Amino acid sequence: MKFYLLSIPLAFILFSSCQKNNLNPVEFKAAEYNDKAKKASYANTGTSALIIDKSPDLIKIYMRTGRNGNRWILLNYKHDVLLDMPDDYNPPPGTKPPAQGYNIWHFRQAAEAYRTGEYTFDTDNTLLCQNGEWEFAVLNNSSKDYSGGSLHGWEVKNSFSLRVDNVYPRENSPFKKECDQITIVQNSDVYMPNTVDLLANITKNYTIKRDSIILKIDVRWARNIGLSSLKFGMLPASRKSNGKQVTKFGTRTVNGVVSAVVDITQPFFKPANILSSFNPNTSKIKIWGDDFVASVERVQNPALSTSGMTVSESSSYNKIYPDFTGVTSVVTGQKYTMTARYYLGFKK
Repeated sequence: MKFYLLSIPLAFILFSSCQKNNLNPVEFKAAEYNDKAKKASYANTGTSALIIDKSPDLIKIYMRTGRNGNRWILLNYKHDVLLDMPDDYNPPPGTKPPAQGYNIWHFRQAAEAYRTGEYTFDTDNTLLCQNGEWEFAVLNNSSKDYSGGSLHGWEVKNSFSLRVDNVYPRENSPFKKECDQITIVQNSDVYMPNTVDLLANITKNYTIKRDSIILKIDVRWARNIGLSSLKFGMLPASRKSNGKQVTKFGTRTVNGVVSAVVDITQPFFKPANILSSFNPNTSKIKIWGDDFVASVERVQNPALSTSGMTVSESSSYNKIYPDFTGVTSVVTGQKYTMTARYYLGFKK
């Protein structure tokens, strides 16, 4: 089956066809680097909250954590394109074929990093966050799979802008800078799965500062339809990576009250706990391990009684899932506004 969402010059299609969504274990793997003295020499270099290292299809954002020391979180913000599938493509038995119909910038993985030079960093290959959707995924009542992102597909960007402090780098140009704030705005169309039927237009607005990320999403629905779920502001935090227990405890905040600490060390949450249960009054979930700490707080308009937040029990990760809608219905032209506030950092 061939699928075309946009009329695009042939040269761009040929270029895009090479950009398959390959999921390498650690896409940003740095060369092994064990010179502790050089790492230490950059421990207190500069006061900027962020460092950006941009290539045409990958933006590496290094987020300083805490006030002192050489500890950064590396965020990969990647441009992925797949606008067509070959007719003769047959996925291996038991596997899911790549999602069709996407052309978007999106977050992919996070890791701890140590600064070793002006724009060079080292990682120990421990993933703090796995591959997985962060921004937006919607399941309508007439489809079996979600729309949105690259893992589900059916999302194509209309525009993209990047602001680094007061500088506006071009989308396809290399760029490096120490900075205190990064703003990313992307507008895209989301389609019904396996169709060219428009489901919604969405604008994602990221504001990234020291330790924190604020994601604001505006949605304008393009049809009358029932929804089963609208996930936004997700965080696919690792449970384990590189032999380390990245996250193992969590709490949730309901009506302003923080719950007791629960164990999320094992998949399928043994023993069972409240983080896997849906509560419409949950506004924040915090998870942590021996060192890494992360949280997501949600604010949405309108506030729906069918919304809520959970943590995935899967074997893949301890993923935080805010759900804007739960089961509801929308009409053409209706607007939703949702904000997720992320905190990522370390105890030390």
